[in-house]
Amino acid sequence: MFKISKSDYVLGVKCPNAIWFKKLRKDIQTEMNMAILERGHEIGRLAIDKFPGGRYITAKPWEYEAAWRTQDAIKAGDPYIYEATLSTKTGEYCAVDILRNNNDGTWDIIEVKSTSHPHEYHYLDASFQKYVFTQCGVKIRDCFIMTLNPEYVRHGALDIQELFVLHNVNEELQPMEQVAADVARIRAVLDGPELGIAISKGKCNKFYDCPYKHHCWRNIPDYSVFNAFKGALADEMYAAYGADLANIPEQERIKQMHPGDIEAYLTGTEVVNPDILHNFTDQLQWPLYFLDYESIMPAVPMFDNSKPYQQICFQFSLHVQQTPGGELEHYEYLHNESGTDPRPGLIKQLIETIGTSGSVIVYNQPFEQGRNTEMARDFPEYADQLLAINDRMLDLLTPFRERGLYRPCQNGSASIKQTLPAFVPEMSYENLGIHNGTEASDQFMNFMIGKQTPAQTAEMMQNLYEYCGQDTIAMVRLLEVVQRNLQGVTPEKEKLFLSAQRYLDKWLETEEVDYCLIIEEMECCEEAPMEPDLLEKLEPTFSQKLFELIKKQGISETDCYKNANLDRRLFSKIRSDDEYQPKKNTVFALIFGLKLNLADARDLLDAAGYSISHSLKMDVLVEFLIKKKIYDIITVNEVLYKYGCPLLGGN
Repeated sequence: MFKISKSDYVLGVKCPNAIWFKKLRKDIQTEMNMAILERGHEIGRLAIDKFPGGRYITAKPWEYEAAWRTQDAIKAGDPYIYEATLSTKTGEYCAVDILRNNNDGTWDIIEVKSTSHPHEYHYLDASFQKYVFTQCGVKIRDCFIMTLNPEYVRHGALDIQELFVLHNVNEELQPMEQVAADVARIRAVLDGPELGIAISKGKCNKFYDCPYKHHCWRNIPDYSVFNAFKGALADEMYAAYGADLANIPEQERIKQMHPGDIEAYLTGTEVVNPDILHNFTDQLQWPLYFLDYESIMPAVPMFDNSKPYQQICFQFSLHVQQTPGGELEHYEYLHNESGTDPRPGLIKQLIETIGTSGSVIVYNQPFEQGRNTEMARDFPEYADQLLAINDRMLDLLTPFRERGLYRPCQNGSASIKQTLPAFVPEMSYENLGIHNGTEASDQFMNFMIGKQTPAQTAEMMQNLYEYCGQDTIAMVRLLEVVQRNLQGVTPEKEKLFLSAQRYLDKWLETEEVDYCLIIEEMECCEEAPMEPDLLEKLEPTFSQKLFELIKKQGISETDCYKNANLDRRLFSKIRSDDEYQPKKNTVFALIFGLKLNLADARDLLDAAGYSISHSLKMDVLVEFLIKKKIYDIITVNEVLYKYGCPLLGGN
């Protein structure tokens, strides 16, 4: 006989297939989110302080000891029983966060949740708890969901009485007969054969993402009816035509969320709407400020003038462009004092660097704008400046969300994580130490509560600088994409593109590689005796060669990396590490930044262990541009973009 816990019950009501997987398919189990679990435990520990003087049941809920200790506490008439646990004769069991004695023979169930209001599945939790305790002979008068109080504002020490709020949920509970029927149905499912997979946009995401979705959805394409259509409509389309969008009739496609997405996917064509792009660019006012925040969201407010789950900004990255096509300046702030409020320092530095005029460009405006509004409320001395920044904001998400520009590889999404690789493929978050905002928030929260070693903190800080800086340089590159699509191709550019195509046609088709000769040369090298003083004959490293050429060309280091469209921090790494091994595209960018002739360009590539290959389209184009003495990085990237090559710089 299977034991049925509270979480089993909720999962079984949500999806019969899922409860079968949980009990009988241990091979497809997923890991629990430990951060969420720990947050729940923290809230539970604090909640007990609201009802002091009770008895704590320390045994695990599935252990027999927990039930008999709870029965003992009930008989003793304890005022509160924490983690009170009972089990029915048929194997349904649960723990109650707080069981409150009404001193009249009845008890109240108080279930603590780490949310700011009750959710639908919380009512199922409480219904099951009441069912189990009633079956065990405990008279339950009222059931409560206790959540964090969204209106509580911390001032000084935590006020536990104000931190939590009780919600009487008697009216929202399932009838006990319904719970009994659900339990019987779940047991029938577990006694039967595997039901197979279940696929439903509505049900699989109901309450929370199903932990077995990865199993059921494993054969669903990355872009399917579930991306193109909303909720219940997506389920209807799947039932009628399957997941593949190629099966959707034309008359049904008019119901898609974003008209044209399915057609772009099926034909592999790019969507360009100049009117939408112009609507955005016509609003630009220089200087441009590209702004991104990173934040934590503590369930329990950590600082004065903050609420439960309030977003607390701890970092910003700001790229500034003073004039159209001008050089970029970069400013940043990252709080580095554990346990202290990061907002005052962040606000002061932001106001000092963001100026009082010019467009502030963000990606997903409600986030940055919302944080500024909250900080203006919590720090009224800066309200005017923060709200003035909001008045200057433009949302770069808008032209992509409205399909001013769209490519099929975005899979229906306009998020920056999908849009950036679609239009600037050489920029990726995959190689960063932090890949998304959730990772940034979780790691910084660990730092704030003292759960990191100094080495971990140092690594995290460097990763945060790179991650947040990538977000703002990504906006710079995406705006350049928008502007390029509006500029069109001038006759001069068309002539350049035609010349580049002829050069490609000449070299990509004519060069043949004699692999036998290469093998013979390698064998000769293997047989040749090593000279005693071979190490003394080492040629300059890439870093040494680079700075030798900078001196030879008579330009400053600053001009070099700016001309190359490279980040100052990357250039500093090259300067400080004689053994630094760059990517080939970085070397290409520096070649154009230094305006090298072909011989010097080959020397710099050789120092990094690379060469120009006539079997690679990008290499041929780079050689062509060097021969034509075209060194402007924007023009260089326009040519590379024209022929589908990664762009240079931006890292």
